[in-house]
Amino acid sequence: MTRMQVAPSVGVVDDGETVYVAAVPDGPILVLGGVSAVAWRGLAAGGVSAMAVAVAAATGAEVASIEADLVAFADDLRARGLVREQAD
Repeated sequence: MTRMQVAPSVGVVDDGETVYVAAVPDGPILVLGGVSAVAWRGLAAGGVSAMAVAVAAATGAEVASIEADLVAFADDLRARGLVREQAD
């Protein structure tokens, strides 16, 4: 699966419960809580595969059953300019 990274000029604040993400300086701020926060942390740590493992561990779901939704989540973040594919 694709490795991702936080895009340049994106600010992230993670208070341990909620993750706040915004393109700086103009925003808007995206507020991620619950499973979305877990997904963000996994994505930022290593990409879609890490995100799937983190969400599966947090929810008890099988990776295969959540993979399509997580890819859509990552695609949405990319479309918003918040993450990008990591260069090798």
